[in-house]
Amino acid sequence: MRKHVHILGLIFLATACECPINENYIEIKEPDKEISVSMDLNAFTNGEAILINKATQLEYSLNLSGKTASKIIFTLGSQIWETTSPNGSLLIDETSFPNGNYTLKAQFYAPTGSGSIADQLEAEAYSGEMSWPVIIDYQMALFDIVTYRTNENRSLELSWQAPILSHLTISSYTIQATNKYAGYYSETVPANQTYFIDTRHIGIETTYMVYANVKYEGKENLTWHIGETKVPENLPRLYTSEWDMEHIQLCWELPYNCLLSFTINREPTFSPAKEATSMKLPVINFGTNSWYDANQILMTLSRIDHPSENIFQKEIAVGSPGYFYENERSNSWCYNPVTKMLYANSDFLNAYQYLQLTPETTLSISRGSTVFTSYTEPLLAIATTDNLEIRDARTLNLKHTLTIPNLNSTKGDIIFTSDGKLIYKTTDPDWVHHNIVVSKLDGSIISSTRVGGNPILISPDGKRIGASDFSGMKIIELENDLFSREYILPIPIEKQGRTIFNPINPSQLIISDQENHCIEIRNCQTYELIENIRLKDEMQYLSTDPVTGNLLVGNDHKLSVLSAVDYQEIFTVNAPYHIWPTLTGDYLTSYDGYILNIKNTSSK
Repeated sequence: MRKHVHILGLIFLATACECPINENYIEIKEPDKEISVSMDLNAFTNGEAILINKATQLEYSLNLSGKTASKIIFTLGSQIWETTSPNGSLLIDETSFPNGNYTLKAQFYAPTGSGSIADQLEAEAYSGEMSWPVIIDYQMALFDIVTYRTNENRSLELSWQAPILSHLTISSYTIQATNKYAGYYSETVPANQTYFIDTRHIGIETTYMVYANVKYEGKENLTWHIGETKVPENLPRLYTSEWDMEHIQLCWELPYNCLLSFTINREPTFSPAKEATSMKLPVINFGTNSWYDANQILMTLSRIDHPSENIFQKEIAVGSPGYFYENERSNSWCYNPVTKMLYANSDFLNAYQYLQLTPETTLSISRGSTVFTSYTEPLLAIATTDNLEIRDARTLNLKHTLTIPNLNSTKGDIIFTSDGKLIYKTTDPDWVHHNIVVSKLDGSIISSTRVGGNPILISPDGKRIGASDFSGMKIIELENDLFSREYILPIPIEKQGRTIFNPINPSQLIISDQENHCIEIRNCQTYELIENIRLKDEMQYLSTDPVTGNLLVGNDHKLSVLSAVDYQEIFTVNAPYHIWPTLTGDYLTSYDGYILNIKNTSSK
């Protein structure tokens, strides 16, 4: 840096008297012609230019060989910063600096300290200038300053490049970590260590910021941002794998090294063998993950180097056989025997092949829609208040859209017949009378039969309609889809709401007698009693499998399936009363999203 002197004209007035030297006397000394200057910039470079690809606080540090700067001027494009601080930062962002090539200039001034009048009047100073090429491109990809890996001990290890500095001295590095579970923590490592092993990290998505703690002229502490990185989520897994009707295999996967312990049903905590990855647990109940109906499992992870510090916990309830479709909790299920696929619907219609926990295909639908399936063709119907969509059951592609005012869309109100027709129910504005409509799949109406009463039943073959009445249940028979005759069956009013047509023999009625814990199978023409099924253990009728005709019964602690052939028990499982079970195509489902095939009661 060269010395720069401003010449200033001065007028002295002298008198003929002696002027004694007093305390205001200033000794003038000859200033150095040059002083050493250095500038440290916290910037990413390619060896030739500063590279910027995002909004940046460009930190700088100026050393003037012990001199105090009187003025520092930075210029970048049309932007000018003026300061007297030797340490600071310059904000570079898209608002002020679009993509392009620039030159960053730094001009600085410092008093000589000679004591001359020019020095005192700030007319004499050292001055200098530096410049650097700058490339700004907000789409430019740059190498990461901070990188990460899983080291040989299965711990997360960060590493970074040490900055090249001229006059600043690194005293240490600080690593700050932020994640949504552990919140915030920081660690400091020595200046000669450009890596950090995080034994707290167990797989939570974490953002790491690395800072260099530097000293200016051996005294002033500065903090420079070195870089940052985000480690994506890779959480520990705790899940069930193999199961049968007696045991469930609980498995775990730990991506990072840590100490593992379990608490089961609030018994003493224990640690499994280091090489273990699973353990067997007893089956408790089907269809639920409620704490009081399953094994309560608490998994705790601790730091390998600080065993007393818990860093992660996960709870899970294990006790149900079957496959757990976690995302289908509370959703309705149906089964198409042609496609052999299960369909779950809420905001989405998801089609699954059994054993697969991810859908083969999915479709966004309106919340509140009801899904019906054909049992003889690869067809589905999606019903809303005034609209009915017919879709391919394999691909979910749309085949027909029908606009049907006042369409009913509760269970049993829409039926695909085996001869390729569609039957649906609409309600008149008086809410008393209904229309049973037979149509083609494209919506062309074949016939419409007006009936009164509620509930209204439609037989699976579309040849009979049942209408509730105080004098008994009215049966309307259709021939060639048109009204043929009607008659009354002496079914008590209290049983009519628990009566359905037999799905595998539509000429029969299944009548539930809850009070006497029995199920009657009767001929729907003569009312002749075909079978009187006495239920044991105070069980109640729950539903009929629309595909197989098997009967689902249960009490407050057990479910049983009765064969549609001889009504003998063919399957039983412990289950609480609140799981809202359904049976479709021999698949037993629950409200919590568990599915079990009653013909294949093992995962093997």
